[in-house]
Amino acid sequence: TWQVRCRPVLYGVCSHPALAVSSGALRNMVKVAAQERFLKDNGIDTSKIKYNHKIELTSLENNADKIDAAKLAINEFLSVRQIRDIIKQEKADGTVPTSEQLNR
Repeated sequence: TWQVRCRPVLYGVCSHPALAVSSGALRNMVKVAAQERFLKDNGIDTSKIKYNHKIELTSLENNADKIDAAKLAINEFLSVRQIRDIIKQEKADGTVPTSEQLNR
């Protein structure tokens, strides 16, 4: 039988054998969907950000940093690895670099 470990809230959906989405993937989808509205409400054109970038952005808790990182990803055409490194830096020292700092 096909079974995935799920949190209790998601168990009914995740354990259904016809659904081929892991609980982690489903969790990311929900986080990205919630974040999508937030970014749009703050003037970010989310069509210019790839899904994997959006997943990385969900790990930022500070909304201002999330907006800054999203703008940076769009304006500087950052890879997912680059945005992941920026998020690690933000978590370490609390700052998201500016475009000028990246281009040095």
